[in-house]
Order: sequence, then C-alpha cells, then structure tokens
Amino acid sequence: MMLGILALLAVCIVLILGVLVGRSSEPFELEKEVAPGVKPFVPSEEMGILGTRRLQMQEILKQEGEAVPLEVWINSPEVEIAIEEGMNLLAEGQPELAVEIFLKALATDPDNPDLLLALGDAYQALQRYQEGLEAYLKAEEALPEDVSVLLRLGEVWQQLQEPDRALEVYRRVLIINPEDAQAADAIDLLEQ
Repeated sequence: MMLGILALLAVCIVLILGVLVGRSSEPFELEKEVAPGVKPFVPSEEMGILGTRRLQMQEILKQEGEAVPLEVWINSPEVEIAIEEGMNLLAEGQPELAVEIFLKALATDPDNPDLLLALGDAYQALQRYQEGLEAYLKAEEALPEDVSVLLRLGEVWQQLQEPDRALEVYRRVLIINPEDAQAADAIDLLEQ
C-alpha cells in the first residue's frame, strides 16, 4: 500500500516537472527576418498555454516612470493541470465539462487570465457568447494590450452582432501589431 502511494507521488512529481520544463523552452528563431529588414512581431519570449503574454521581470525593470505594472504571474501546478484538462475536454467536444473545470479552478484564482481565456473559449464552443464576453473582458482587465485577448473579444463582439465594438477592438490590435492579418481581415469584412 505504502509503495503504491510513493509510486503515485513520484509519477505526479515527474508530470509537474515535465510541465514546468516544457514551459521554459526557447522560441524557434522568432526574430529571423521574414523579408530583408522585416522581422515578425514577437510580443514576448514566453507565451502562456493560450497565447497570453507573460511579462518577464527584465521587461518590467526596463520600464521607466513611477507606475511600474507588476503583472507577472506564474500559474500554480493545479491551475496548469485544470487548464490542460479543460482544453483536452474542449478538443474532445465536451465544453460543458470544461466549463465546470475552469469555474472550479477560478474559485481559487479568480483573476487568472489563462483560466478566464479558457473559460471564454469554452463558452464560445457552447455558443454562450454573453458569458464568453464576460470572461474575456475580465481577462482584458489583467492584460489590456494582449493581442490574443483582444482578438477573442473582437470575435465575441461579432457573434453578439456588435460590429462597432468589434471594429474598435480590431483597430486596437492593429495599433499594437500593425501586421496582424486576422485583425486586418476582420476589419475589411466588417467595413463592407
């Protein structure tokens, strides 16, 4: 019995270490020029599981001024596991169960942008657009200039038949990244 518990504990530790080590991988030549003198937009060296930007401590320390945003977070192993389980359920076509997992994890970490984005994605899969919007808006509070958050907001505004709000969000994306094809295409479509 005791040996079984120790084996289970060892497996859990190996899984957690695997997740943590996987997060520290290097980007794949992201700064390579795509054309002479043109480099692709790279918001950060490390991206979260859903594409959200995580500020590196060096970026925060480089910023000048008195108001230095301290929006650095590291997901707990429990949150990472919940996100992974929920995203697997979404991929398997079980968004209702994914919502349950995300809501349970949000009870312990209510402002976590990764969880909020995952919850919004699950609501989108269920076509519960108003609830998806609420999750994305809360994620935007934590990451106001994050392109992945803004693109999701634009999509849900479109689903809610709010083209003016969708246009506003997509234009914000182009201010942050003028070469974002998804936002540019959405603007073209909405302006027709």
